[in-house]
Amino acid sequence: VRNALSIVEDADRRVVRNIRLQFLASCYQLITFLLDAATLWMLVRSLGATVGLSHVFASFMIANLFRTISIIPGGLGTFEAAAVLMLRMEGISVATGLSTALLFRGLTFFLPMAPGLWFSRRLINHPTGRGK
Repeated sequence: VRNALSIVEDADRRVVRNIRLQFLASCYQLITFLLDAATLWMLVRSLGATVGLSHVFASFMIANLFRTISIIPGGLGTFEAAAVLMLRMEGISVATGLSTALLFRGLTFFLPMAPGLWFSRRLINHPTGRGK
């Protein structure tokens, strides 16, 4: 908490107190949560289960909370466990819940790493010419 407070104290006051900027950032974060929940819902549906979007949204948000408070980097394992548990409470089988959580994690966590890996490999293999 102290670290977070020191970051806020050292931040540019014009940015921190810009209400329009804070509102836009909050809206974009909400859109991200909604799209992630919709992705999770589509994965559940693609595996043949039926559940309401509001239930999946609640499951996603609780799993996201567990991921956030986890001491494990990226919340690996805690997000999946919480998502499976919450989906199970909605009547989805453990197999479908686990498949959904792993597919979701693959699509939203591991797949976006591929372009970064590709670009970093290109940077390592092709020097920029600095220092010559």
